[in-house]
Amino acid sequence: MKKIKAMFVGVLVIAMTLVPLNSLLAESFMENVHSAYTIERGEFHPHPVVCKVTEKIGAPKPVPLPLGTDSPIADSSDNEVSPSVALCSGENIIAAFALQPDVLTSGILFSYSTDMGSTWNLYERQIEDMYDTDPSVAYRGTGNSAVACWTLGEYEAGNVVYLMPDITDPETYGGSLWAWEDNYGFFNWHNFTIAGYYSDDYPEFWGMMSFIGDSDDENIHYFATECPWILTDGTKWYGEGYAVCDAFLWWNYSRTTSISIDQSTGRGYTVFDFFNSSVGTYSLGIINHPTERVWDDDSVWYWTNISGGFFASYAHPDVSVSSGSGYIVCETNENGNKDIICFHSTDGFNTTTKTFVANSPDDETDPSIVSYGNIAQCTFIKNGNIYETHTSDGGATWSEPLQINDQDGTVASGWHASQLTTGGNIIWTDTRNGNNDIYFDSLGVPAPVINIEEIKGGFGVKATVTNTGGGDAENVDWTITFSGPVFIGKEKGGTITIPAGGTATISSGLVFGIGPASVTVTVGGATKTASCFVLGPLVLGVK
Repeated sequence: MKKIKAMFVGVLVIAMTLVPLNSLLAESFMENVHSAYTIERGEFHPHPVVCKVTEKIGAPKPVPLPLGTDSPIADSSDNEVSPSVALCSGENIIAAFALQPDVLTSGILFSYSTDMGSTWNLYERQIEDMYDTDPSVAYRGTGNSAVACWTLGEYEAGNVVYLMPDITDPETYGGSLWAWEDNYGFFNWHNFTIAGYYSDDYPEFWGMMSFIGDSDDENIHYFATECPWILTDGTKWYGEGYAVCDAFLWWNYSRTTSISIDQSTGRGYTVFDFFNSSVGTYSLGIINHPTERVWDDDSVWYWTNISGGFFASYAHPDVSVSSGSGYIVCETNENGNKDIICFHSTDGFNTTTKTFVANSPDDETDPSIVSYGNIAQCTFIKNGNIYETHTSDGGATWSEPLQINDQDGTVASGWHASQLTTGGNIIWTDTRNGNNDIYFDSLGVPAPVINIEEIKGGFGVKATVTNTGGGDAENVDWTITFSGPVFIGKEKGGTITIPAGGTATISSGLVFGIGPASVTVTVGGATKTASCFVLGPLVLGVK
């Protein structure tokens, strides 16, 4: 694959955009001291840098891959590393990883499953004379659609962004390579993570990414070293779209990053670990940002620091936010070894509460977290094994950790060595065969997981709702709301109970109107919107 440098369009002057911290803070600034850590919060408006999307990437070709127990997705004699996984609709799962046949070559492969990981279909992309690695994949929030990104070769400033409109049809896969002009001094972009997002108002918008990078441009006051970035375009990521990003230069020496978008609120949350020179240890930096039209002049971003002080250094954070409930898990060394802690919040991390997820005498590392609102599920690695624990009270308490992998002591550790996604689906790098392979397991979720599978028209609309979790969904609030020229039955609501693994139908009842409209179905924290045409009591063309 030929790498093409992108030309800047409408680039803002770097020296004006990357200014000292004090000029980025709003007049209002507050500091809250907690028992074991400090939160600092501020407000600023972003200053994006823009580059053009340059190259479309073709679709890979299929190779089937059977599975056995403890599900190997990829177990060839070559090394497969850096796995990522996402659950889309129903039982459809997409996985991505890097194939490294030798020390100089690395390329990205995809594999999808339509039966919750029982069988897999491996799709190979051409891999030669390149070193693409560290893929990240995420559900886009609609249908079977997912997004992915990965890092270009070492020390380059750029990445690949991929859209999979239907993960079960690789002929639909495609994307773009982004790169930056050399005279801006950007290099060493790495540790990319991605969060997908879909909006009926902005269907071209794919989501957002975060990553770590450097700059040695002489116009930048701080010669940025391993500082965090957020990358998106505010409207679309494809075809004639543009890539825009912002850097946070006061958080130098960052090591890892994670990003999550709360589909119910449309806010994004990005977390980094960074070296906090004021306390001499690593702290957490959090950006709370909008999603749609991210870079508008009136869009307000918030930043938050969480510091454990001199005696607590934080590392390898992972963030997940759903239905207003946010969780950040990370490693801490405050007890003399590595433990897992959680900062949980219901106000966008303006205030947080800290609890221990796992704190045995052994080292626990590399946490991954998924939020379902008041319920969350977390995995981590200890002594070469991967463990699961969960909370049902918003992070206040956590269950006794249980080992996931069947063969003892073969799970690799380190950033991007394992990932948990929705539905209790876990992927990891495993060494049981003497090299690095990719393994998968489906744990289920000890909680109800609500999905709106389908909206159908007719006399009014009906929505099919499923509960794919491991717990009953009891007395869940639901609404069906029309926007547009609907005069009777514009909104209807109620409560519904769906047993674990069950399906239910909700209905708008009688409606009356005329003209194009949209209908939004909300069940618990799940939301789905469709366009339609209302003709008297009939709702037609729902899609």
